[in-house]
This record gives sequence, structure tokens and C-alpha cells, in this order.
Amino acid sequence: MLAAQGHSEPGSDLKDFGLSSNEPRHPVTPEMEKETAKLALKDAPHLTVDDARGGKHELGGYSKPQFLLFIVDGCPCSVDAQPIMGKLAKHFKDQVEFLGVTNGNPAQANDWWVRYSVNFPIIPDSKKQVIKAYEAKHSVYSALLKDGKIVKMWPGYSAQMLKEMNHLMAETAGVPEKPFDPEYAPQVKTSGCAF
Repeated sequence: MLAAQGHSEPGSDLKDFGLSSNEPRHPVTPEMEKETAKLALKDAPHLTVDDARGGKHELGGYSKPQFLLFIVDGCPCSVDAQPIMGKLAKHFKDQVEFLGVTNGNPAQANDWWVRYSVNFPIIPDSKKQVIKAYEAKHSVYSALLKDGKIVKMWPGYSAQMLKEMNHLMAETAGVPEKPFDPEYAPQVKTSGCAF
């Protein structure tokens, strides 16, 4: 978690990078929202990929819903979002398969997995095959997949977007919605560094 970098609490590294929850370095723009909205209900690219530890994964959300989180290696926004995305993954354990996709190589992907105590597999995608297939433009983009379709794609995160993710994941997984506390998530929609 962030404590490994000498931070006392999640979200505290925003100040280290000149960021604040009111003024994101990479705000979600109306264009980003329009682009990701167009992907809803389109076919999810079906790819077979390996995670950083050799596990195989079929992307497309065929067996159960999948949530893909896109990570730019070294992006402070990805670092800041990771703990809360991990909390969301724990919230949907065994109901939604969470996968991180990073532009790093296998060693960098494994380092991310270990350094931030990530509780879901991290897929190295240094050639950006998955990133391009899913049209992820920045880090902290995410996509919910089910039955070979993109249910929804988000161009970043915020407290409100996390509440929406929670609602849509519960609905897609066919389970009762449980309250999800977005904790330190920014109030303003925030994206991350470009791929």
C-alpha cells in the first residue's frame, strides 16, 4: 500500500505530486466521457492473456463479470486509486473478477502487484494489445464486462463514479447491492497519465 512509500494514509501522495482532490492533474473531460460512453454494450475484445505470475485469463466476461483497471506504470493517479480499487475488489470477491492491466513489462507488473499489496492479478501489456483493444487512453480507466460485452467503461474515478461502479457491478453480478464507502476518492472526476 502507500505506506510502503512512506505515506501515512491512502490519498496522501496527492500533495506530493502537487495534486488536490479539488483540482485533479488529469480531470475527466466531456470528450473522455463521450468516448467511453460509446463503448457501452459493444462486443468486449476477447483476448487470452497471462498475468505477471503466469496465470492465464480470458478477457470478455464470459464465465462471470470482469472488471479491468488500466494502470500506467509510475503514474501517481494509479498509485492513489489502487487502494480504493482493491477495496472494491474485496467488496465483490468471488462475484466479479478484477484484473489490472499495466503498460509495464512482467517484472514491472509483478513489482506493482507486490509494492501495493494488490489483491487481484496484474497483466503486463507493454505492447499495449489489451490497452488498445479496449480503447483505454489513460490510467485509471476501467471497464466492466459481462457475456462478451462491455457493460460500461469509466474514464477515471471519483466518489460518485465509485458508487455507480458498485451499483452496476452488483446488478451485473445479480447480487444485492451493499453500501460502498468511497473513502478518500476525489469529488471531482479524475483520470490519470496518458498511455
